[in-house]
Amino acid sequence: MNSENTLRLAFYDSGIGGFSVLREFLKFFKEINKLAQADKASSEINLPELKIEIQYIADSARAPYGARSLEDIKRYVYEFSDFAANLGIDYFISACNTSSNLFEDLDFSAYKFKTLNLFTALNSFLEKEKETLALANLYYLATKANIASGKYHNLALKVNPVACPKLVPLIEKFDFDEALSVLETEYLGNVENNENAEVGAQQLDGTVVERANSRLTRTSDQDIFILGCTHYALLKHLLGKYSIIDPAELILKEFSKNFVARRISFINLNTYSTGENSSLIMSTKELTLSNEI
Repeated sequence: MNSENTLRLAFYDSGIGGFSVLREFLKFFKEINKLAQADKASSEINLPELKIEIQYIADSARAPYGARSLEDIKRYVYEFSDFAANLGIDYFISACNTSSNLFEDLDFSAYKFKTLNLFTALNSFLEKEKETLALANLYYLATKANIASGKYHNLALKVNPVACPKLVPLIEKFDFDEALSVLETEYLGNVENNENAEVGAQQLDGTVVERANSRLTRTSDQDIFILGCTHYALLKHLLGKYSIIDPAELILKEFSKNFVARRISFINLNTYSTGENSSLIMSTKELTLSNEI
């Protein structure tokens, strides 16, 4: 940290989807603050209060990234890495799955900040839960660019890719009901998913999940859907009947491993979004942990 009493985080996404990642972090900080306050009286070590500064960077002008080339996305990541570095951040957190898939191909050695990305967090989880998930049908719901990268082949477990190109534009417009309808009727039902989906049939405990001509014709109790785009996580409150793996929760777990619990005095949130000429427009808000999460 630039100061031992200040933690500076930058979250980066193509639009509003990354707020699903930020939401998990804010919930975590709220819980940590409660625990720290409860332990303060009995603790022999009285740590100074922690200030948290958050920069949320949304490249809304060039969203959705699912329609962009991989080389363009890499360039965007470096642009915002430079921008975030100039703000003196401690962590650069990729809150965009499409960008996260490319992190292993990028060089961040010139920067002083640490990086966290959703792809690595997801893979660590799948590696740890290999035995538990061995009989599950894992479906990777993602953007076209995410799937085109082929990085899902590097995951610890086999996943079935399902491109969902219509969802991000709807979610960016906050049209969650229509996005849910499209998700269920076009991507989780008897409709063509994407040309990269693998063809075959698999029988598990008497339940057959058939995928022919890139069509998911039936789902079973052993189907688990990985949210391969943070925009999709904004629909999570509507997806209660499905088994979901949300990388937004997993990246928080990676961060929390090195986080020392202490009382948090305030969180300052600066949001930046790209305008028509890709310039960054900033707004600022101070968050109160007691009532704004």
